Amino acid sequence: MEEVVRDLFVRQGQLPAEPGCSFTRDIWPIFERMTHMQWTNQGLFMLSGHGSPLDTQNPDVVARLADPGEASADFRRKVFALFRDPASTAEFAPALLPLYGDYYGDYDLDPQPPSAVGLAVTPLMYQALSQWAQGAFAADWQGAPVPADFDTLEPRAQAQALDRAGLHECLGGPFHPGIELTWFMRVPSVWRSPYRLAVLPQGQAVRQDFGDELTPQVCLAPQGPLDGVGPGSLTRALGVPWQTDEASCLSDAEYEPSTYLSFPSYWGARVPNQVLSSEAWERVGTRRTTPAQQLKHFSYREDWLRDLKGSYFTRINLMVSHWWELGILLAHDATPEATALGLPARAWIESGRPERVTGSNAKLDLLAVIEALDSPPPLLGETELEPPRQKVPPRRRLRRDEI
Repeated sequence: MEEVVRDLFVRQGQLPAEPGCSFTRDIWPIFERMTHMQWTNQGLFMLSGHGSPLDTQNPDVVARLADPGEASADFRRKVFALFRDPASTAEFAPALLPLYGDYYGDYDLDPQPPSAVGLAVTPLMYQALSQWAQGAFAADWQGAPVPADFDTLEPRAQAQALDRAGLHECLGGPFHPGIELTWFMRVPSVWRSPYRLAVLPQGQAVRQDFGDELTPQVCLAPQGPLDGVGPGSLTRALGVPWQTDEASCLSDAEYEPSTYLSFPSYWGARVPNQVLSSEAWERVGTRRTTPAQQLKHFSYREDWLRDLKGSYFTRINLMVSHWWELGILLAHDATPEATALGLPARAWIESGRPERVTGSNAKLDLLAVIEALDSPPPLLGETELEPPRQKVPPRRRLRRDEI
């Protein structure tokens, strides 16, 4: 979101554009974010995750991205061609990055605005990518940048950092209508000055009723809902309760199940689509089975909402009442055995699904027996023994007519 509003402030002439193009400041963060989305979406795991030509956890890939020379020129041009031009009005092309935008799924719109169906980087980011593709950038890569110590900043710089910090943690799209915040943030009348909202005067009530139909003309007009902000102004377009949107906005694997790869059609960075489960991670980098079998476990992604399966209304109602039972992604350091296989040193793993929901999984017991066929017998040390597990039935089973 900070990138979205900074682009607005530069276009409004309120902030100067950063001089030139820096690989570390402008280019590396784009690809780094794409790589990290491998933990929340299967398609991006394939496109930019571990082992892909855009895997920023691979030093050789970063070195290639950071090279302004002629040897990498064709590579840079081909990568730049993958990105959607934010100024384009051409027909929507799903084979471009980032992927799906504000109007994804609104096929009943006539005419359908093609530029809004696909999410794009901001114009400032696209300009930087264009310069990078041409080799016109500062080759200043010294490793992942470390933010300055807050206490070392001058008071004015501290205030500016605090203004921007919260926006770094909010998504900048797609806005359908949004997640933490919405498209309101890219409307100039919402802001008094860079990073300072146009807050209504003390005591002035926030107007909520603008008639039966909220058209763009009414919404963006003087004295409209975005002419200054007060309590609730920036979040009033979001779903109530929030859990219903969380269980509704999925990847296109749900909307277009015949496609080969899953892609985030809404908020894959915040609302996981497919995840690496703790059960799979436990089988990566251990002595239980062969390296090939361990790599299969690492590549196996599961539906994050699998414990809430059912019809649409079943799913959103279960999300409202049982959202806290879903797994949470936590960073885990890999074992030496896993890194020896060439796997990432750190992975984001789904953790915390209670057994009273999932039940005990007899398939894991069967898998352990089969994988042990290729393993040496375990040592008889106390830590090697696993006590027999009591069988627990899952909370829910689905009938054929529920799926």
